[in-house]
Amino acid sequence: MSSLGRPLDSAPRVGRIRISSASTQEGVGRYVSRRFIDTSGALQTCVSPDEAIQVRISPADRTEAVEILNSPSDHKWLGLAFNRDYDNFGRDAVGWASLTISNPPGTQTIAPDSFTGPVFAANWNVTLDGRFIANVYDADGLFYKVEPVIQLNQPAIYFVHNKRAFFNNNTVRQYAELELIFEPIP
Repeated sequence: MSSLGRPLDSAPRVGRIRISSASTQEGVGRYVSRRFIDTSGALQTCVSPDEAIQVRISPADRTEAVEILNSPSDHKWLGLAFNRDYDNFGRDAVGWASLTISNPPGTQTIAPDSFTGPVFAANWNVTLDGRFIANVYDADGLFYKVEPVIQLNQPAIYFVHNKRAFFNNNTVRQYAELELIFEPIP
């Protein structure tokens, strides 16, 4: 039995995305918020479940898509916004993608500013224990698992492929590792 209360099957699930982090520093919220940073589109964290995004996971329909039920914009899908051209993201790269809202899977969303690369609905896997795992394909068609980190002073959620390289390349700002976990709404 998983922490979801029952094994994942084809029935749709509605819930929030809870944040789990070993960091005790201020700035790591408990949930993924409906608020986002205007310039990067990065979703922030919040403490109250009332401020959190609500999501629907429909494994029978789209195991890779996560729909946002209370999106703060017309975009209704959980996605990633890349900070550079999509070609530069992948193995040994220090780039990042912000957790954001996007158009439906298979379409590209207009980036929030000129410093951001393409925005796509991400390919998500939700494990039996509720963890969200994002998958990215680079320009050569290679598949990469990317992991979430949080920028503590904003607090914005980003995904990186190589955490060590990312942390070493970004010493001015403080980041912490985290996990995103599906929390059912009863």
